[in-house]
Amino acid sequence: MTPKRPRPVLAIAADLPLGRLLTSFRNKDRRAIPWIFSLFHALESQEDFDIHWITLSKAVSAAKTIRMRNQTIHILPLGSMGKNILTAHFLTVRRIRKTLNDIQPD
Repeated sequence: MTPKRPRPVLAIAADLPLGRLLTSFRNKDRRAIPWIFSLFHALESQEDFDIHWITLSKAVSAAKTIRMRNQTIHILPLGSMGKNILTAHFLTVRRIRKTLNDIQPD
């Protein structure tokens, strides 16, 4: 039996604009995506859920986890588009599944 968690865990897979959220990505990711950026900030003050964001980035070569503004961001490496197409995104899907298994969202 798994222990009861204090808050339900919510996982959101989205294309976060990392350059707008993290200074270390400022020069690597200049996308805006205003609605996701706004959603991230709207959720920072809530205390009902343990929120985990899962996003992909070419700017990292290994998985990176960052805790900020009452939320956790899981940044997974995004391989080359050609390799992803040839393998039907196998590595990317496997990384996302492993992250979800680790998080165990409700």
